[in-house]
Amino acid sequence: MPISDTSRIPYLYPVKKDPTAISIDYMLYQFDRPVAPSEVQRPIAWSPKERKAYFQSILMNRLEGGFVFVDMDRAVQVIETFGYEHDRAHKYFKKLIARGFKHLTLDGNNRWTFIRDLVEDRYNIPVGDYDFLIEDTLFPLTITKRNNVFSKLTSLQQSIILNRKVVVTEYTQLDYAGLSEIFLNINSGVPLNAQEKRNAMDSDWSEYVRQLSLDLAPLQTLILGENYHKRLAGDDWIATTVDYAIHCTPDQPCTVNQQTKNDLYKKDFGTHYTKEYRTLLLALQDNILDLVNDDKMPVAYKWLTLPSFAQNLFWAMCNGLTDYQDVFAFALKHQDARNNPNLCNEDGNNFVWACGGTGAKNNALKMEVLTDILEQTSGYVPNNRTLTSNFVDLVNIEEEEETEV
Repeated sequence: MPISDTSRIPYLYPVKKDPTAISIDYMLYQFDRPVAPSEVQRPIAWSPKERKAYFQSILMNRLEGGFVFVDMDRAVQVIETFGYEHDRAHKYFKKLIARGFKHLTLDGNNRWTFIRDLVEDRYNIPVGDYDFLIEDTLFPLTITKRNNVFSKLTSLQQSIILNRKVVVTEYTQLDYAGLSEIFLNINSGVPLNAQEKRNAMDSDWSEYVRQLSLDLAPLQTLILGENYHKRLAGDDWIATTVDYAIHCTPDQPCTVNQQTKNDLYKKDFGTHYTKEYRTLLLALQDNILDLVNDDKMPVAYKWLTLPSFAQNLFWAMCNGLTDYQDVFAFALKHQDARNNPNLCNEDGNNFVWACGGTGAKNNALKMEVLTDILEQTSGYVPNNRTLTSNFVDLVNIEEEEETEV
């Protein structure tokens, strides 16, 4: 229970109930339809091999790894009791509660989803021979096409599976910073990549990039593949692209790496033209889709779907490239530069090499080449700031369209 003297609370520290072992059946009942938001969960990404392995662990009663939930009703009550309504978590929890959710999943979403799918016959058990541990005795279990879903197992087999024990922890008090901290701590044994850590930050940039990732699904599918959401690869590409556009100029070629993206997420959200960049990224998506489908494109379009080309085109759009005619010309000259073996830096590295990374030397060569291409296509020479006045017009147009709707 929280202490009563609120003046002694430096922040709304996390409080949880003691971990308890409960049956699978009871967990599905007690924590029915939890929400697993992307801020504090990896996307559902289990492969068939991983699902089969977890099914085997259920059969063998080797269910390692706990389930961690947040009781959002209780958390909101505590926040309001202590007068912490200003914290991001208050609005966040209430929004989820209004959508009908009572519990938030902090750990175990892939496992919980698999168990639900298994019990509700949405998982087809792979045909084959399995070992099934019942008490201390090992029994064979043969799965055929006649009994490859849960409801077609025998009543005894179903009962044993539903009574397997899992460990559940439930938080009842925490703020948004605590929510992020717990997610990071939970995953310390299964290392999060840099973007997954940024995604969990208490930062406006986190929500901004997550929303952009939804808006840019067609583009990301094209340049990164259908699994762009796995390990947040798409979010990382967006963060890299925006960081590149903000900081790289012809006079000051920058390095873009995990640390610079971490620094970006920690900066003031309102000072980096976030609405303008969203407008331009959506325009980038349209431009690349148009280029791919343009019958006048005289070369095979596969290079148009390279992530590096999309980043370079976005940089050019942030520095004066606006008309589709110029975009088309830029694309052709960009490919000419890739095919030019004599276009190298002092170390003998060519433009293809430069496009393969975002280090200082990569970006120095890219700035030189892209500035030249941009001057040839649009007649515009970038200066030391990225967004130019013509992008304000794009934003004004977007605002007018929203007003009309």
